[in-house]
Amino acid sequence: MIRGAFKARDIRQMQYWLLCIYCQQVYSKSLSIVYLISASDCDKLRLVGPTQCSGRVEILHRERWGTVCDDYWSLENADVVCKELNCGTALEAKRRAFFGEGKEQIWLDDVQCTGHESALTKCQHREFGDNNCGHGEDAGVVCSDSKPLRLVNGTNRCSGRVEIYHDGQWGTVCDDRWGMQEAAVTCREMNCGAPLAVKYRGHFGHGEDQVWMDDVECTGKEKSLTQCPHRGFGENDCDHSEDAGVICSDTLRLVNGTDLCSGRVEVHIDGQWGKVCASQWTTKEAELVCKELDCGKPRNDPDRSHFGQNKGLRAYTSTCTGSETSLGQCTFHPSEGCEDAVVSCSDLLTLEGLSSGNPQIKLVNGTDQCSGRVEIHHDGQWGTVCDDHWDIRDAQVVCKELDCGTALAAKPLAYFGKGVGEIWLDDVECFGNETSLLHCQKSTFGDNNCGHSEDAGVVCSSSLRLINGSDHCSGRLEVNHGGYWYPVFNVNWGRHEAQVVCREMSCGDPVMASGSFGQGSAQRGYIIACGGMESSLSQCSLREFVKNSNNPVGDAAVTCTGNVKLVNGSNSCSGRVEFYHNGQWGTVCSSSWDVSDAMVVCRQLNCGRAHKINHDGFFGYGSGNIWVDETECNGQESLLTQCPQRQHGHNTCNSTSIAGVICSGNKKFRTRQSGHSCNNLLIYFYSIVSLEVRLVNSADHCSGRVEVHHAGQWGTVCERDWSLNKAEMICSLLECGHAVSAPGGAHFGQGSGAIWEASESCFANETSFQQCLVKGLHRASCGHEEDASVVCAGKDVGLLALGIPVPPFENHWSSTHSRKHTCKRLQTHMQTHMHAHTRIHTSTNVFCLTVHQFS
Repeated sequence: MIRGAFKARDIRQMQYWLLCIYCQQVYSKSLSIVYLISASDCDKLRLVGPTQCSGRVEILHRERWGTVCDDYWSLENADVVCKELNCGTALEAKRRAFFGEGKEQIWLDDVQCTGHESALTKCQHREFGDNNCGHGEDAGVVCSDSKPLRLVNGTNRCSGRVEIYHDGQWGTVCDDRWGMQEAAVTCREMNCGAPLAVKYRGHFGHGEDQVWMDDVECTGKEKSLTQCPHRGFGENDCDHSEDAGVICSDTLRLVNGTDLCSGRVEVHIDGQWGKVCASQWTTKEAELVCKELDCGKPRNDPDRSHFGQNKGLRAYTSTCTGSETSLGQCTFHPSEGCEDAVVSCSDLLTLEGLSSGNPQIKLVNGTDQCSGRVEIHHDGQWGTVCDDHWDIRDAQVVCKELDCGTALAAKPLAYFGKGVGEIWLDDVECFGNETSLLHCQKSTFGDNNCGHSEDAGVVCSSSLRLINGSDHCSGRLEVNHGGYWYPVFNVNWGRHEAQVVCREMSCGDPVMASGSFGQGSAQRGYIIACGGMESSLSQCSLREFVKNSNNPVGDAAVTCTGNVKLVNGSNSCSGRVEFYHNGQWGTVCSSSWDVSDAMVVCRQLNCGRAHKINHDGFFGYGSGNIWVDETECNGQESLLTQCPQRQHGHNTCNSTSIAGVICSGNKKFRTRQSGHSCNNLLIYFYSIVSLEVRLVNSADHCSGRVEVHHAGQWGTVCERDWSLNKAEMICSLLECGHAVSAPGGAHFGQGSGAIWEASESCFANETSFQQCLVKGLHRASCGHEEDASVVCAGKDVGLLALGIPVPPFENHWSSTHSRKHTCKRLQTHMQTHMHAHTRIHTSTNVFCLTVHQFS
């Protein structure tokens, strides 16, 4: 039975190929016979463009894809294409390579359809390959089922500049009010998963022609971007320097693998990630996944146990025909629990010392394996990378790819010496989250306008590291030698050595050359002696040291300021933003400085949220270089260096455009064991900086009428469209727990002054709220009888870490009397929760508590 089945299948396959050969032979003899014998089984059709139903027309003939010339190209021709591809009817027939120029063959020319044919090959046309055209004449179509949306200039189909198709041409979207809700709608419409980042100010390059949409405000639930409220097509006050962009998660990913090209297969369907079952998984699907991810071809039978199982996801079986260009075009059916499909593609990155095979990237001429000139292996030989557009994000990808920690510096101008041979890559532009340099946007291999004097290099953190600290700029010091980490002992350890460590790690200046970061267990390590002016520890005197019972030495430690600090403010959480680079402090340009950038700085400095942003040297102009310009943070990054920005030192700023910020500050508890007037006491530092939102006219600060400070005045918020979700954001912003209710009707009394509109985009999250404060709120056509209110659960961060509930207190102390009053209230409150005596000390912004025993 099995043998017979194989014979039948072989016969059917032979009949198929004979039909194709016959179609081609008969077709070449007489054009008129085409109307009698269909070649649709031999030749396939596709559209290459922004959607599956719009793009450049390509036909597969003799196993090669080729284009169609636009001579005689008409709406009737386009209609046949749309019907053949199940894309509805033709809206437009595009000429002159509207969707870009193709490559390889131009298969068809002089195509003339009546519009009733079932396939393009049934229309009258010249013989295959016979044409008088160039690819500048490639034909295209826009069908009725195509989406009027595309992403341009990104690293893949799910990232790029947002463009809308309207009134016969593509145009861009202005970034005014552009945020995560708009990005969510865009990603969903493009079938690209969830939004990862929102991009502003022409991040993906400047578009051309029209700016179609401005002031787009989505709720996040719309099916199409054009359904969101906006000014109206073509109405805007923008230019292409404000073109909006987005980075989406895409609909396909491999998880739990060693890199991007291996792991469990997961797909994004109906807004959620799900797993693909192995039961119907074949080589056909695996080839599609590897091709879509630009990962080569699938390896044979990967070991499923290497990638684990995820039983919590929805499961789907997949059915592919073989004609798809992405896994998302296959059919998926819900399934019960199943084993996960896994893929391991051939383009796995192999690194020296980590796996067999030849490495694809290495660092040359550095002080160790984690610093040096970047070289790529391609076409059988090593070559360099040009430093055009080379920055810290590109360096970050290299360091991560080589398992060398984080990037400390991106070195241009052959810093590690000139290479020889090919310059393989140029114009490399990474986001910083790629797993390989080869996955970044770049020129084609060998295409460059550089010499070896422009060879790019990197310095990664893994030649040294600080561990057990609060961040990467503090901790116990270890150095990497021969692929192993060794401690540095504190023999003769002092400020000079700490200076070099902070300088090499781009962490600013040393604060302390000691610290309590624990002790390692290693007995063998190094002792180091520096003069203080060296740029790297490798330039210092370094010798091995073995500690024993006769040599009970500790580990060397250092605390650096970090590469960002605030200067000239009233405290450490406000002032001019300064950035440490290349051994010196410099300033940050304010030309593109906004609340998202400021939020990252405040977070990096552990200073709470961005309270106000300042431009034009509000805190003074500083001295030295302007290191940072055109910063494009999304507000979620933990470090300023993780944000897209110009190459350090390259700027178009003048010396007066200097950025500053006032952060909200952080509430902190800590105990001091020695060397302080509050020995063994709990110290509570209270922020004296207020936020731009408050709840008033109630017994506590976690409920009341909502008031927002904007344009120099406090105003209320209109209750129209007021919801518990918006109240939730207010409670979160005030650290008041979750929202209990969102009453309207001036529940806590009527306010006075301005009444602001509670638009969805402003109250979606804290980032969007801060952005609205900067960009401007809209006045509402409401009366104060419609003032919105909030009741929060009232969970204060006060002393909850100790299990002691704390009532709300004043946000700042304006006099000795109010300080004493606050402390007295706190003492009375705490004594009800403690069995022992409690002593309170007051000062400007600190009080100390002696705690002997807790209840």
